[in-house]
Amino acid sequence: MNGLNAHPAVPSGANGPLSLESINQLLRTDAHGRLVHRESSSLELKQSFSWGSKAEYARTIVAFANARGGYVVFGVGNSPREIVGLRGHRFEELDDADITAFLNEHFSPEVRIERRSYQLGGHELGVIWTPKAERRPVVCTRDAGDQLRDGDIYYRYRARSQRIRHSELRAIVEEEAERRHNELLSMVLKVARIGAGNAVVLNTADGELFMPDTGRAVLIDEALLKRVKFIKEGSFDEIEGDPTLRIIGDATPAQVVTHEKAIAIHAPEIVGALFGKALPAGTSPADVLRQVMPYEASSYLPVFFFAREAGLTNEEAALLIEASPSSAPTKPRLAMAFRIGHRGACCRLGSVKAGASRESAKRLELKESLRAGTIAAHGIPDADLKVVLQAITHLSADELTLIEGPTMRVLEGLYGRALQDPVLRSLYGHALCHVDCMLYAGSLACSALAGTQPAA
Repeated sequence: MNGLNAHPAVPSGANGPLSLESINQLLRTDAHGRLVHRESSSLELKQSFSWGSKAEYARTIVAFANARGGYVVFGVGNSPREIVGLRGHRFEELDDADITAFLNEHFSPEVRIERRSYQLGGHELGVIWTPKAERRPVVCTRDAGDQLRDGDIYYRYRARSQRIRHSELRAIVEEEAERRHNELLSMVLKVARIGAGNAVVLNTADGELFMPDTGRAVLIDEALLKRVKFIKEGSFDEIEGDPTLRIIGDATPAQVVTHEKAIAIHAPEIVGALFGKALPAGTSPADVLRQVMPYEASSYLPVFFFAREAGLTNEEAALLIEASPSSAPTKPRLAMAFRIGHRGACCRLGSVKAGASRESAKRLELKESLRAGTIAAHGIPDADLKVVLQAITHLSADELTLIEGPTMRVLEGLYGRALQDPVLRSLYGHALCHVDCMLYAGSLACSALAGTQPAA
């Protein structure tokens, strides 16, 4: 096929799934100008693109992620399968952050995508590629119309994206268990070979080095962290390989570290502070905002509570977080929380209408129990944990002000139980941030504060 070009604003790359060579192969046509490839377990064809169908697209993307990965191609007719192109520039102008935000709000763990626009014979094509997820299964954590259902797992079967079957789910669970076992075994063997006293643990997400022999945590400078190349075992070549940091002889932390992390507290202590527990001696709320939160793996943290405790406005808190040397993805998300809302965390999860569905009625019942203060964390059965957390997200600022104590006790009591399951962990994060937003966000221009949050 001739005439295919990547959009000038988006590099096509010499190799890889979105290279011109790969897309040329994917969109090969026969003598009649029809695509050779049909829809399959790794290919979905769409004639047009509309962000209003985002739930449908997300279902397909996640189904690919839970299977072997795949492509969604926009601008191809259904019958016959011919290149028709996209009208307008809606696909090209869509921000990747909008897609990622929608996926993160409705699925856990994270799904990775890449998106490109191509020109073919005067027609614009849009392509979204999804690799196989690193951590599976990816689970739906929030309803969205008729396309997405809380708790569902989607999988790609030939040309259809549907709920996963038992055999595929079992295979994924067994594969994930084997992967974790192998990772842990490999690390243990390496530590044993090096010697526990000589081993240093590096968190590549935030640049933190932990030295077990001293118990101290230090940070690699952000500029140096970006320059260091991490290479897979067995692929190092001293002569023809990429430039790599090489340390010869005895290296002390001072040779690679330019600043030390002054505070050694993490998510449990941060969440505990919201429930009235004291921070470590000498630690201020402002310290937590700048020196701890930007390094955490999750951005579902009580940021507004700490901003109020520090006496900061939302803008001042955003600037304080941005001043952190962290390069972790959590940092911009937290700063964004103070400016435009916490990625939808203040929005309601599920409906609370009598008769709408069994879960909807249950949420309504539990919301009323929360308002009455008759729910105790230890008395909540496992089957109700999900709907209790969803019910909390339906409490208004006025309601939470009146029942702040009982609600905090419920959340505190559910913390440990929620951490044991990825779906509950995500729902807990939404509930926690909703309470934080309702009680402490102040004058933030958030749709939830205005009472106009959508019911998913």
